[in-house]
Amino acid sequence: MDVAHTGSARILALELGLKVREEPRLHALALEGEYGRIVFVDGTRTIVVAGKRIDAGEALAVSGGDLKLLGTDAVRIRKAWTEAMAEASAQEREPASPAAPAPAAPAARDPVGVPAEAAWRVPLKRQWRGILVHHSATESGNMAEFDKYHREVNHWRMVGYDFIICNGNGGPDGLIETTDRWRLQIEGAHAGKGLYEYNEHWVGICLVGDFSDHRPSPKQLASLRRLVNYLQARCGIPEANIRPHRDVRDTECPGNRFPLREVLRDAPRAK
Repeated sequence: MDVAHTGSARILALELGLKVREEPRLHALALEGEYGRIVFVDGTRTIVVAGKRIDAGEALAVSGGDLKLLGTDAVRIRKAWTEAMAEASAQEREPASPAAPAPAAPAARDPVGVPAEAAWRVPLKRQWRGILVHHSATESGNMAEFDKYHREVNHWRMVGYDFIICNGNGGPDGLIETTDRWRLQIEGAHAGKGLYEYNEHWVGICLVGDFSDHRPSPKQLASLRRLVNYLQARCGIPEANIRPHRDVRDTECPGNRFPLREVLRDAPRAK
């Protein structure tokens, strides 16, 4: 290893107690642990640390289930991971605020153990009036992959959705990934060109999968119910404004097998 490349993904995994997972179909390498993931996207500078993007100092080259890292990038990744873990721990301990009431039962946790609302509690900087539900129309995917596609193909500044719910093929089944759109409260790019109201004031949630011929997984639906319930309570969104993408644009999204009415019927309501 040369002087500049003083780190690697596998060395980081050992230091942080994470498991290495190769994702060849997504051209990515992931380090996974109890409190989240670190994802490296091959051929890009994209590194996603617990839902937050870091731009590497050079293009990443995944090979043999590992990749070399610039020493400066390794330091930044360790720092971002440590901060994310501290933030998740603090969010779990802090009492609920009036803006985000806590449930009486123990807080639900996502598939990798992070308290469900930890990444969602950001200062609201725009008026959220509704929720649009999408599917990716792909059998696999995750935030890092969609972010790469939306930047390079659609020429958007980042992934177009606020939240992505994985299906086990690209990320743990039911894992809710919070994108920079929500974290920074930036207008979305999910509704379609010219649909200002829906991009500016409706939260975009994308479930990974093509639901034209099959349903989302039970874990995905459970995560969607939990997220919808939180957003309704936090943002005051009425049930009438939780709609499939096809209601506002000429599209089949999120597929004719997507059971949105079932999700709304079964979702608990915050008091």
